[in-house]
Amino acid sequence: MIMRMRKYLAALTATAALVGGGTLVGVAGATPAAASNTCNLYAKESTIGVGNAGSSVERAQCEVNYDMRYHSGYQAIAEDGKFGSKTRAAAQAFQACVGLTTDGIVGPNTWSWLDAYYMEGSSC
Repeated sequence: MIMRMRKYLAALTATAALVGGGTLVGVAGATPAAASNTCNLYAKESTIGVGNAGSSVERAQCEVNYDMRYHSGYQAIAEDGKFGSKTRAAAQAFQACVGLTTDGIVGPNTWSWLDAYYMEGSSC
């Protein structure tokens, strides 16, 4: 219960830091935990799913890879900006990890959790 509340509060904090179409504004200490894995936090947080392509997809792929890096059995996906079946499966794995509906669509709720985990350097 405490862990779920901690995750929820982290997601709320990350969501509060986002303004106007997903542009990250200055928040003290809000930097990626690992400089070697820098996702484009300025890419728009559009609702994306299979068939979509572009910078939003590439950002989601990057964040999922980072957030799932220590999850048992997780295989990193290509960060190619193309939302296919592997990206959908990775999104579903992340959604299951944080207790969201596992639809494989990266919408507002999934973005909030992805951002929260990425910004605090957490892993599922």
